[in-house]
Amino acid sequence: LNTAVPPFDDVRVRRAVAHAIDRQFLIDTFRSGLTIPADGPINPSSRWFAENDYPDFDPAAAQELVDAYEADVGPIEFTVKAEPNASVIEVIDVMISFLADVGIDATLEEIGQGQSAITAILDDYQAFSWFQFGSPDPDGLYVFFHSSGGALNWSNLVSEKIDTGLDTGRQSPDPAERAQGYGLFLEALGEEVPKIWIDHLNGVEAVVTIPELHGIGTPGEFADGTSSLPMTDGSFFAWPGVWLEQ
Repeated sequence: LNTAVPPFDDVRVRRAVAHAIDRQFLIDTFRSGLTIPADGPINPSSRWFAENDYPDFDPAAAQELVDAYEADVGPIEFTVKAEPNASVIEVIDVMISFLADVGIDATLEEIGQGQSAITAILDDYQAFSWFQFGSPDPDGLYVFFHSSGGALNWSNLVSEKIDTGLDTGRQSPDPAERAQGYGLFLEALGEEVPKIWIDHLNGVEAVVTIPELHGIGTPGEFADGTSSLPMTDGSFFAWPGVWLEQ
């Protein structure tokens, strides 16, 4: 969501959209029920995950926020842009129907194949569809969310709380302090809702392997007793935790 332009410059609208969308319905319908709902960019299987206040599916809460915004500003209308990918368009169409149920008028605009990045860089959108994230270490999120250091902070959200959390995670050598920082970061994301999350892709990956290769699918242990990351933790294969038994 582009938080620098109406209607998403108002957090009430961002939270209303999140409340209006049934993530589990989308997962059951389009992912065969295999994935898990997302409330931020950090997977629940990650050591850096923390609960936050991302809005649950609650049409009544969404309607209340819509009514309050409309009383102050007027009707909520926006365009969501997406590349001509049939499976993505299907999901967006269903999301638009959820929004219509609470009085939000969203329209789909298809952009050219491969045009998402330039659309984001030019800020030429109110909302657009994107697949992203999954870095095994949350410092990989810095560039997408930090107000001043985030060259790809496409939502344009400026949040001191997010910056403090990301800076703590980047600068501290103490894992416990880093975890507190990323917890603060996730807390702020749940409050500010710069993005509408759908799901983490756990459960839809498949890897053919041999018994001697460890750290795929589920975490294993290194020789020193520390835990590895599962290879399929996130949106891409994370090889650093994969190891071969001699």
